[in-house]
Amino acid sequence: MDRSPGEDVQWQDAARGMAATVRVSAAEAAAIKAHWRVILAPYLTRDAAEVRSADPDALADDRRHVRYFMAASPLTGSDLGDGTDDQ
Repeated sequence: MDRSPGEDVQWQDAARGMAATVRVSAAEAAAIKAHWRVILAPYLTRDAAEVRSADPDALADDRRHVRYFMAASPLTGSDLGDGTDDQ
């Protein structure tokens, strides 16, 4: 969360980016995408129910809206790095 240097340390750690370069087939890339959806599904369902039943800005506890983004971009060439792009 570089945009909010005064942010709570717990949120800074939770919101830190992650990137990796891996060698996978198209089928494996599709499986990774499917797993991503499975991981987020319970939260998407819960959030949709809250939006229908209450003010979405009045979240309980310390929950906040968090945007997750996943993109798969096939790469070519020999300069692909070592796959350890975690940030």
